Amino acid sequence: MSRYRVKPKATKTSSPGWEDAPPWANYKAQDSCGDWFWYEKEPHPGHRSWVPRAGSRYGLNKCDKPNPWGWENTLEQRRYTE
Repeated sequence: MSRYRVKPKATKTSSPGWEDAPPWANYKAQDSCGDWFWYEKEPHPGHRSWVPRAGSRYGLNKCDKPNPWGWENTLEQRRYTE
């Protein structure tokens, strides 16, 4: 597992910015404890958190404020602009 720390600027209504994401990160999502993770490939929802795909990189960005709308609604894909 590759852990990648970023600045903990997320709040319960915002997520960490893509400018802080590692280059390989294509998704970000929060788990039920309030921790934000970066994912290389789209993760699957698990019991109380997102499950990374086998062989995919992921990293942790600690944030202790859970999303009041539920962790299941936090998955976001990176959008690339040209």
